[in-house]
Amino acid sequence: MSVTNAEESQAIKKKGCDFQEEIVTKILNKIPSLTVADVVSCPPSCKGEDAQISNDARRVLPIVVECKHYDKGFGQVYKYYKEAHKHMRELGRADAIEPILFIKHQICKAKAVVDADYLISLLALQANLLEQEV
Repeated sequence: MSVTNAEESQAIKKKGCDFQEEIVTKILNKIPSLTVADVVSCPPSCKGEDAQISNDARRVLPIVVECKHYDKGFGQVYKYYKEAHKHMRELGRADAIEPILFIKHQICKAKAVVDADYLISLLALQANLLEQEV
């Protein structure tokens, strides 16, 4: 993707920032023990993770957050995820079944693609269990 002017660059950065804020908000809404000081969206061009997680919060949320928002480039992944979603619907079950796409590229470790809300819900369950241990 080639950026042709400053306005386009700012628009791209805004989409990225908005996406980061959306993910941070979802995490904070699902894990009420965390505060806005625990999970903070970082400005564009900062080194490191896209959402900084405090050391205390990382005890119950042991993740690093990297957000990528692209208008183009993920099409094939979404196509494959949509296929997994289609197979889920074809099962015709009433219970909650979540489609998960596993992908692998050459010698890289396999990755899983899941719905963000589903993953954040799983992380919230994990956080609740870890909080009970403390």
